[in-house]
Order: sequence, then C-alpha cells, then structure tokens
Amino acid sequence: MAPERMPTDQLLTVLKGYNTAGERVDQAMQHVADILRERHVSWAAIGETLGVSRQAAWKRFG
Repeated sequence: MAPERMPTDQLLTVLKGYNTAGERVDQAMQHVADILRERHVSWAAIGETLGVSRQAAWKRFG
C-alpha cells in the first residue's frame, strides 16, 4: 500500500522500522570500519570508498 493511503498508526510503525533499520546499518558500518582500521586500512581509503574525505570518515567512525 502506498504510504499516502496508510492509516496514521501503520505509517508511524513503518517510520519506527526505518529508524531501527538505520541504527542497525550504522552499527554494522561502525563494526566494518573498526575491522578495517585494525587491519591498518587508512582513513583515506575508507573515506574514498564511502565517497567522503578521510576527515569525514574519521569523524564518523574514529
């Protein structure tokens, strides 16, 4: 069903699910970044992979 047609309570549940999914993705990305750093992969390489600067990668995951 299109979101525009969903009842409000159902749409709020959908929104909550998206938020939870986002949190799980953030945790998974942090875990992978931690492993890469343990392997001495540079912040520049991590940033390049994500399409951001090394400083932005460090700020997010460092």
